[in-house]
Amino acid sequence: FEHANVQANLVTPIKEMKVGESFCLSVEFVNAGREPALLMKVDDFIPRDFVVVKKPEIYRIEETTLNMKGKQIAPLKLVEVKLTLQPSKKGEYQLNPKVHYLDELGQNKSLQLKTLEINVEELIMEDRISTGTEELDSLLLGGIPNGCAVVLSGSQSDERDFIINNFLKAGTEKETVTLYIA
Repeated sequence: FEHANVQANLVTPIKEMKVGESFCLSVEFVNAGREPALLMKVDDFIPRDFVVVKKPEIYRIEETTLNMKGKQIAPLKLVEVKLTLQPSKKGEYQLNPKVHYLDELGQNKSLQLKTLEINVEELIMEDRISTGTEELDSLLLGGIPNGCAVVLSGSQSDERDFIINNFLKAGTEKETVTLYIA
């Protein structure tokens, strides 16, 4: 290739994980051309519901985009960017990042990367009692530990009543002893 020609690939050692587990997501860039290029950004690089735990200091994260701030990549050279991410919700995620760069003539170029699928399972500990609220159960790693007493205190509110009613309903459906004292 006479002009800059950036190619890229997504790399992760694992594609199945649990909520809260950290993993490394990398993108490898190579300039297969004869002229340098400037790496501008990677759109849709960070999946929704994922938290960035660690990133290279020289780049910025802007929502789901990795801003590479015009990082130069010389001909026939490799640049690798590694992020440590942590999923916060279960689900099946498809990463479809798009790389944007400038060639030696200052022309905008883009490259759609191959889709990467990641499956996130909920981390559930054994011997738990459901609160009846999925989001709360997820935060509690599957619910309230069996044999534990829970005190929910605070002023009356719709949110508090919602949690209490869900807990009582879940308990009766599973024939679990639940108690509410007003």
